[in-house]
Amino acid sequence: SADYGLAAGVDIFSPVAITNDAPATFPLGNTTITWTATDSSNNSDTATQTITVQDTTKPVFDAASLPSDVTIEATGQTTNHTITSPTATDIFTPVTVTDNAPVSFPLGDTVVTFTATDDNGVTATHEITVTVVDTTIPEITLLGESQVTITVNSNYVDAGAKASDNIDGIITNNIITNTVDTSILGSHTKTFDVADSSGNSATTVSREIIVKDIQITPPSVRQNVSATSSDGAISLTWDAPTDNSNSEIEFYKDFYKLTSASTSTWKKFSFTTNETSHTIDGLENYQLYEIKLRANNGYFKSDFTEIVTVVPS
Repeated sequence: SADYGLAAGVDIFSPVAITNDAPATFPLGNTTITWTATDSSNNSDTATQTITVQDTTKPVFDAASLPSDVTIEATGQTTNHTITSPTATDIFTPVTVTDNAPVSFPLGDTVVTFTATDDNGVTATHEITVTVVDTTIPEITLLGESQVTITVNSNYVDAGAKASDNIDGIITNNIITNTVDTSILGSHTKTFDVADSSGNSATTVSREIIVKDIQITPPSVRQNVSATSSDGAISLTWDAPTDNSNSEIEFYKDFYKLTSASTSTWKKFSFTTNETSHTIDGLENYQLYEIKLRANNGYFKSDFTEIVTVVPS
């Protein structure tokens, strides 16, 4: 209902009766009311009044359904996050609720606006802030051994480390490390540190570098070399050198040649392994081969073993 007031009329023949055709309730928009004044002689006059009904009442969000500000951990350059849309009520239905939330959120603050609209286009809004933070530290992986021993004043080249971050990706080039003075005897710690673009620092990794005053010489000759033949191949076994002269054996080399060929030259078959067996294949059957071997400790070569002869068959 609406309070649209009262009307009055005067006449020399009283009383004057006032009537109108107003409805009990008014629809949205304009409604014209006709007022009629009638005297006791049934003479009448009319006047009109326009009643305008407007909807200016905003929809009301259901408080229990409203999402709150939220902080989430970043999983990449952008981070997926689902927000449940709130509900709203109004006397003019249906009420629709929309939002401007992206599928994934960048680092920092993003304001999400929910808009409730009733059947007459009247709107209400509610805002929340989605904050994406990066608190995940990068990872550093040490390359090579965690402890190495080197000779004093040697030209040491470190194996280094690699680093990655869930946001920045590969950040190996950002690693900060210290230098080691190989002229100073004793144990040195080489550290590797890195931070991502959000300022998160990785857990430091380190390598112990032991500088010793050691004299590296050629390793001793391999012992107990034996050879067995097979079809087009010779299998060799031996005992490792009894003295590697302060440096681990890095690899062995086999040398072989045909004894029957006067112009035959020694052929080198190199293999980077410190195992104590090897097979040379691709040889001619029923031909006498001479074989000699030596070891390498990364600095020097050993002398050759005594020549072993064998015939593939």
